[in-house]
Amino acid sequence: MLRGTAVVALAAACLLAGCQRQQALPLEQEEFVQVMVALRRAALETPDQSQFDAKKQAILGRARITEDQLRAYARQATRDPRALADAYDSINTRLQRFHEPQ
Repeated sequence: MLRGTAVVALAAACLLAGCQRQQALPLEQEEFVQVMVALRRAALETPDQSQFDAKKQAILGRARITEDQLRAYARQATRDPRALADAYDSINTRLQRFHEPQ
């Protein structure tokens, strides 16, 4: 009887833990993509690290996004691998257009 009660209690605890609402992403996917494209372009255009750091701060400031938010998005977005892959595909596509001759 005690063993059965323990199994039921464990199952209930697992169900409750699995039903908790997932934490919302700190950014929208499009915000993440736009900022990452801008940062990558800045890195490609700026050979000097201190100049890049200044550009990075300006890009983040204009977008009103912190570096921690970008990192949190990348960490938390892994729970939806397809959406994360779409975001990185979008980044790559936009960067390819940037490099194509006009």
